Amino acid sequence: MKTPYINFELKGIPSSSGIAFGKAVVLLPENIVIDTSNILVEDIEYEKNRFEQACESLSKEVENLIAAVHTDSKNVIDILESNMLILSDPVLKEGIYKRIEELSTAESAIVQEFDEQKALFLSIKDEYLRLRADELEHIKKRLIYILRHKLIDYRINDNSIVVAQNLTPADIVNFHNAGITGIITESGGIVSHVSIMARAYKIPSVIGFKNITSVISDGDVLIVDGFSGSLIVNPNQASIDDYHKKQAKIAEYHKKLGKLKDVECKTLDGFPIKIYTNIDLREDAIASEIAGADGVGLVRSESLIMKSGGMPNLELQEQWYKDLVNITFPKPLTIRGFDIGSDKFSEGLPHQEDNPALGCRGIRFLLLRKDIFRTQIIAVLKASVNKNVKFMLPMISNLQEVLEAKAIIAECKVELDAQGINYDKNMPFGIMVETPAAALTADSLAKEVDFMSIGSNDLTSYTIGADRANDLVSDIFNPLHPAVFRLIKMTAEAAKNNNIPLSMCGELAAYPEAIPLLIGFGIDELSMSPAMVLEAKNIVINTNKRESEIFADEMLSISDSIEFVRRLKG
Repeated sequence: MKTPYINFELKGIPSSSGIAFGKAVVLLPENIVIDTSNILVEDIEYEKNRFEQACESLSKEVENLIAAVHTDSKNVIDILESNMLILSDPVLKEGIYKRIEELSTAESAIVQEFDEQKALFLSIKDEYLRLRADELEHIKKRLIYILRHKLIDYRINDNSIVVAQNLTPADIVNFHNAGITGIITESGGIVSHVSIMARAYKIPSVIGFKNITSVISDGDVLIVDGFSGSLIVNPNQASIDDYHKKQAKIAEYHKKLGKLKDVECKTLDGFPIKIYTNIDLREDAIASEIAGADGVGLVRSESLIMKSGGMPNLELQEQWYKDLVNITFPKPLTIRGFDIGSDKFSEGLPHQEDNPALGCRGIRFLLLRKDIFRTQIIAVLKASVNKNVKFMLPMISNLQEVLEAKAIIAECKVELDAQGINYDKNMPFGIMVETPAAALTADSLAKEVDFMSIGSNDLTSYTIGADRANDLVSDIFNPLHPAVFRLIKMTAEAAKNNNIPLSMCGELAAYPEAIPLLIGFGIDELSMSPAMVLEAKNIVINTNKRESEIFADEMLSISDSIEFVRRLKG
């Protein structure tokens, strides 16, 4: 008998964002027992026909599902059509026919052939391809059910939350039509077809709960938090009220700007602009998802050092990065190397610096403390298996720093390869342009990286020579200084000439009057606080890029900072 949990919280992997309330419907796993005794020679054609009829029946079932799916749900249709391709795979069919000719029943031949194909996929390091083994398992079971004339009952009460070992794409379509509010599964991955379909249908989903079908009972009241990966079993009134408040807050935020969250972010004349977020904590990543950002443009990884009270080890870093990756997937997540210096971490440095801001910080610190740098690189690479991670370096001032960092990253990849550890071998690598030196040599730097990101706050400080936190010079610190914009323009031209994307991080990216000007200069990605995402999108979709380019050219002719600001705000 299962233990009646009260207000019990479990943690899984967030797979589809949203908050759902409902009663559990537990689908217990069923083992398939197959008769392995041989058939008679005269039964070979009969068994082949049974297999063919099962394939035709399942194909018809999938075709009916596709016909019932709304035409704008392209992801769902693509996934169902991929099931059709598996069913019609000549190699798979030929293998099953051969096994039947070797006197196996249709059921036994299907299990043997599908399991052999599954083993091939499971031997592949690529996580996305490994998850295709689940699709084969789903189709195998469905063919067996059809051969045994077993029907799946999708009748279910509204506001139910399905709890299962795993589900098939067909299950998702049918349960969606039945009115489920959430999904909980033991297996699956955030790149699996089931997770993709849950996101397409906006069904809150959390995956990766070990043995969850033996923990949850039918009728248990559940709260599914698809933002954080939390599952609350039989919540008390305080938890229910708390999550209702969260749900209301999300609804109010979306209502604030109407349907803007789901509007494609492009200018009036059709140029796409990505809106990303800058984050420090997992809560920020959740807020980014709620806001409908296109991804995370900057993870300030040094916040983990502050949170840990010291340099985090490999395991802690890997888990933290993976957590952020799972929340953000399939959108990109850009992790910045530790941007610290002797003001935050002096262990191992020869002496205390009088002016850390102009000393051994950012990439300089990382190249001096290669032990710390290597650990972070390996943790980031290990978290990159879902291929939505980018890695960038802070405080670049010369080409040699970039080349040396690339060499270290290459060495770390060799190390992981030797251990047989999976990672994204093509993980994008980029740099922060935060110093005038980087902006002035951006054309050379751009040839060595996959992307660049302008850090407007530091770029302003180093260009003007003023600390924004110093009250004595706060009036001098001006991110709208024409010199800063000339460096931005120079960097944008380098990115364009080398055909790589360029983003803008920092306060300037969310400054309302500056956004059209940044677009005019050639910035195609803006990264900001999650709270500013929808406001920035509202400005972008009401901006004409070609007109902004003309305006940007005019602004470049202005040298006086007061006149520059006046024209910008005018």
